[in-house]
Amino acid sequence: MGSNVAPPYANAYMAHYEDTSIYTQDLFRSHALTWKRYIDDVFCVWGGDLRTLQAFFQVLRTSWPGLDFTMTYDTHHQISFLDTLVIKDDNGNLSTDLYSKPTDRNSLLHYSSFHPKNMIKSIPKSQLNRVSKIVSDPATKDLRTTEMRSKFRERGYPPRILDTAQANSTTRDRISATSRIPFVHQYHPAAYKLHRTIRQHWHILQEAYPTIQEFQHPFLPCFKRPRNIKDNLVRADIGPTHSGPTQRFLANPKTGT
Repeated sequence: MGSNVAPPYANAYMAHYEDTSIYTQDLFRSHALTWKRYIDDVFCVWGGDLRTLQAFFQVLRTSWPGLDFTMTYDTHHQISFLDTLVIKDDNGNLSTDLYSKPTDRNSLLHYSSFHPKNMIKSIPKSQLNRVSKIVSDPATKDLRTTEMRSKFRERGYPPRILDTAQANSTTRDRISATSRIPFVHQYHPAAYKLHRTIRQHWHILQEAYPTIQEFQHPFLPCFKRPRNIKDNLVRADIGPTHSGPTQRFLANPKTGT
């Protein structure tokens, strides 16, 4: 799925397939207790026996040309779905834990990598937040948090970064992104100074327009992908023959750029 439109196409294709070939099946209507799909991965809780499950799987494999299904099932204790391990205890209660393939390696971005600092700081926060949201048992959550911190320490992340990320990863009420005004622009080293200046003076808008709900929340800085070599070399539309000068930098460009 290297193309930007591949996930929407896959979702639309699978949604059509579900409506026409799955939801109408007698086996599905009789035994499927839960059916959750993420693009082309499906998590299903089957209420029938193994024989009916295998019969339904054969229907999936033969009902639509061009689609090939694989199935992993467990009739007793646990099953993996994407990065989540779903576990059933002896009383039938479900819990969740992180799942990693046996071949997985510590491929986290190294702290010394030449990436924007805010991006490097956000990776521990997102991964520790992932642990906090997926792992349901408190004791196991502490263990997975310690393991995740060890992975980041192996990749050169200082303890202060991990402490801040862990403190911010705890479950709390968050401001919806839809209620914040997005400020979209290309990345530039001077961008963070601009963001800091806007934040320092944002209270002027809040005090001047208290009835505008969007001003009561901080703005949302967003970076968009800049043009790369491919964009400059491969162009389907050459555009107008004459164009005026365009400012492409937040600061004055240096000679040679």
